This record gives sequence, structure tokens and C-alpha cells, in this order.
Amino acid sequence: MYSSAIKQSQATDPVVNIMLTGGRVTLSFREAAFSAAARTNTSVNELVLTALAEKLAGEGYRFGGVFKRGDFTSLGLTPSADVLEYRGK
Repeated sequence: MYSSAIKQSQATDPVVNIMLTGGRVTLSFREAAFSAAARTNTSVNELVLTALAEKLAGEGYRFGGVFKRGDFTSLGLTPSADVLEYRGK
């Protein structure tokens, strides 16, 4: 039963790659990002994507998860759709 729920989740809100390039920051910002990631035992990529998810949720975007469906409920976000949508203000 659990594996069929996972398969259904992946079918309705698949995990996809996000390609981000060309980001240039100051040395002190980069050091702070790596330090924060180390403190939370995550990668810098995970830290940045989680911060982006927090911002998007705060602006009214609704999505099923960040890294997998349902993994972003710690902010009290209740996903309203299987795909990214914008509710507006």
C-alpha cells in the first residue's frame, strides 16, 4: 500500500531537476551559506531551495512539496494542488 501511494504521488507531482547557473555572490555570503548548511546538516542547495519555498509559500504559491510530496508541511502549508499554482493576493 505504501509503495502504491508513493507511485501515485510521483505521478501527480513528479520530482524534476532544477538547473540554476550563473549565481555569483560575495565571499562572506557564500561562507555564511555554507556555515548555515553545515549547522542544519544539509547541502547549500537544499538550504537555498527550502528558503525559496518559504518565500513562495509566503507569497501565496501552493505546491505539493519541495524535494518530495508532503515534505514542506513544517510551515503549516496545506498543498491545494498537485502542481505549482499561484493564488494571487
